[in-house]
Amino acid sequence: FFFQAEDGIRDIGVTGVQTCALPISFTINASTNPLITVSSSLTSFTTLVGTPSTSQSYTVSGSNLTTDITITPPAGFEIRTGANAFSSSPLVLTASGGVVTATTVDVRFNPAASGSSTGVISHVSSGATTPSITVTGFALAAEPTSSSAITFGTVTGNSIVVNTSGGNGASRIIVI
Repeated sequence: FFFQAEDGIRDIGVTGVQTCALPISFTINASTNPLITVSSSLTSFTTLVGTPSTSQSYTVSGSNLTTDITITPPAGFEIRTGANAFSSSPLVLTASGGVVTATTVDVRFNPAASGSSTGVISHVSSGATTPSITVTGFALAAEPTSSSAITFGTVTGNSIVVNTSGGNGASRIIVI
């Protein structure tokens, strides 16, 4: 037979058993361990350096908590709840009566340098298992908006010295 358990005392009637004429009574005690639940399907972030990526969201909830949930993003990532400003600082979800109701957390990638970045968003409350979310991002160098002047230095049979000055952007591409 199938029985879906809930807190409290429940009776189950047993039929077809000759030695047991009375219902069997048992008590189900829910776990009292602190629990943080995270529901996430974040994908990799991509952006230009100096431009925050599009945000993605996940949910956090908690039960039987003895302290608030502190959420900490890794370097290069920012988090927020609701319409609050994004921040790279830890975010605190307040537990009321040991419960944090399902809360949406927005995440975005806002790196200071180009390249790949991987880190972990941690979720901590005293006594609870600490679930984490791995986040990855890739930042492209800022696109130049003005070109560089090019001058040629020493030219030999197998090399050329190329000098650039002015312009902006993190790198230069020279096509000869």
